[in-house]
Formats: sequence, C-alpha cells, structure tokens
Amino acid sequence: MAGVRLGSPGETQYVPDNSPRARMVRCTSTEIIVALTDGRVLHTPIEWFDRLKAASPKARRRGTISFGGAFVHFPDAGEDISVERLLAPHCPACLARVWREHNRRTHRRAG
Repeated sequence: MAGVRLGSPGETQYVPDNSPRARMVRCTSTEIIVALTDGRVLHTPIEWFDRLKAASPKARRRGTISFGGAFVHFPDAGEDISVERLLAPHCPACLARVWREHNRRTHRRAG
C-alpha cells in the first residue's frame, strides 16, 4: 500500500496516496477555505479550531499547504489541520478515523 508516513515516532499518521489533498488554503474572519486537488472547496468554521480562532488576522493569512497537501499549516497560530479532519463532517469514514485517532491520543495522555 503506497502512501506517506507523517510525524515523529509514536505520533506517526499514515496518509494513503489516494487521500484528498489541499492545493490552496486561506482564511476569512469566520472560516478556513481549502481547495482540494479534486475540485472540491471546503468552507470550515474557524470556531472549530481554538488556536486558529485566537490567532491574529495576520497569523491566519499565513496558512500553507504541508506534507504534499495532506495538511494545512498555520505556523504563527501553532495549528496543523489534516484535510481528512476538514472533510470529517461530510464523510462518515473520515469522521470515524478522526475520532479513532483522537481517542487513541486522549487515552495515551490519560494513562
């Protein structure tokens, strides 16, 4: 199975080659707008991301594409968001993977 492994040891996430990829990211005062390579455009509320919501307008404008389009990165806000996470509300399989990853990380921290 082809794909890309991202992250440091213990924090690795596998992103398959056929996963949706970002080609453009920008923010308004209320939403993150991400254009995907397959032609879809996602509009996601900034409210969902506390660090991005708290960031300055300048920090929000500095969004970049990272890891070959698998993530959008806001370096000044300290926020990295996977395209899969942005798709989760629209894709039951994506939502399930995002929640499994969230639960895995939450339980690791608690234990």
